[in-house]
Amino acid sequence: MISVNSRQIWRISFPILISLLITQFIGITDVVFLGHLDTISLGAAGLGATYYFAFFMIISGFSFGAQIIMSHRNGEQNYHKIGAVFYQCFVFLLVLSFVLVIFSIFCSPYILKLLIKDTNVFLKCVSYLQYRILGLFAASIIVMFRSFFVSLTKTFVLQISSFVMLFSNILLNYALIFGHFGFEPLGIKGAAIASVSSEVCAALVFIFYLIKTTNITKYAFNHFVYHDFKLLASVFKISFWTMLQQFISVSTWFIFFIAVEHLGSTELAVSNILKNSAGIPWTIIVAFGATSSTLTGNLIGEGNSDKVISTNKKVIQINTWTVVLLLVIFSIFCQPILSIYTNDSFLRQQAILPYMTALLCYIPLFSGWIWFQAVSATGNTRYMMLIELVATIFYLLFICFFVFYLRTPLYIAMLSDGVYNLVIFIMAYRFMYHLKWQNKIV
Repeated sequence: MISVNSRQIWRISFPILISLLITQFIGITDVVFLGHLDTISLGAAGLGATYYFAFFMIISGFSFGAQIIMSHRNGEQNYHKIGAVFYQCFVFLLVLSFVLVIFSIFCSPYILKLLIKDTNVFLKCVSYLQYRILGLFAASIIVMFRSFFVSLTKTFVLQISSFVMLFSNILLNYALIFGHFGFEPLGIKGAAIASVSSEVCAALVFIFYLIKTTNITKYAFNHFVYHDFKLLASVFKISFWTMLQQFISVSTWFIFFIAVEHLGSTELAVSNILKNSAGIPWTIIVAFGATSSTLTGNLIGEGNSDKVISTNKKVIQINTWTVVLLLVIFSIFCQPILSIYTNDSFLRQQAILPYMTALLCYIPLFSGWIWFQAVSATGNTRYMMLIELVATIFYLLFICFFVFYLRTPLYIAMLSDGVYNLVIFIMAYRFMYHLKWQNKIV
């Protein structure tokens, strides 16, 4: 039986938090380098990266379903079943990645052409995406290994892989964007190649760590399973809704960027800065959400469903104090933080009010995201998808009315996140406290 106290919560959360923060810093380094290149590249990279992450979240959503099942098997101490889940899902993700890459290569330019107003932004976005999309293969490896280690509550390797990814990304961005160390300056293409290469490095770290530290026999990694379609169907039954949910979640950000692009290239550049500079509190919330998910899954697997609510209350308490402290710091040091991203004083001035708005919009997620992840860990991923769908509808209605119709300033547009987050909180809280979920079998 796992111990669920503040120390255990931090033991699981901290490595996840560090790995996610480093992943966030990778996005920050891209923005910092491109922010000192030109405004159009900065905005186009934001669009391209968000478009890529819509594909990535399909993969991540499937791996999250696998994580739910592996955490339940770990709680049940059916360790020998974990390797079969891992292998089956791993092969499926590689095939899925291939399909998504082919689709992107042939279809994405036509899709983006219809959506992006500025021709220069469109050309740079396509240039970025043609290289960035190849990262899906390495990403498939990363998300499956991450799901495996998180389901076992052994999250230390996430820090190692993330540090390797960050270091390689910074080095390659410096070399490829501006043309140092004998490389030709590639601009926005260099940023894409650097991101893909850093993901390959992180995937290699996971593979090496598994071979060197994991009991291969205990988890049945010595039996390669790739054609157990019944097992795949059971994973897909859970994963389908998380795949769809996460795809829609990121797609809303892409729609937001498209809406802002219609306001102007300056607003698009500012929104990309905001997505990264104000994204660190979100990273902390996600880390505690992942902790909630794995603890909930293990508790249910052990037959201790009655402890799920109290455990998540502890996670919420720690999450709230941590994020509130960070929001206060970010508010006080708003100007120095924004100056990291660009030396353009006009862009920094334009970003201040939207930046403060973005920070305030996190408040409903202090507890909302923890309950949301607990919903998924119970195996009720269809209801999780329903929550996402309702939140997205309210989000899109807000965007359509205030951005496309009224063409309000960017700080008003940023309130769409607050609307989305509030709906997540209300529906997830209602599910965990008022609906029957304890008898769900996965």
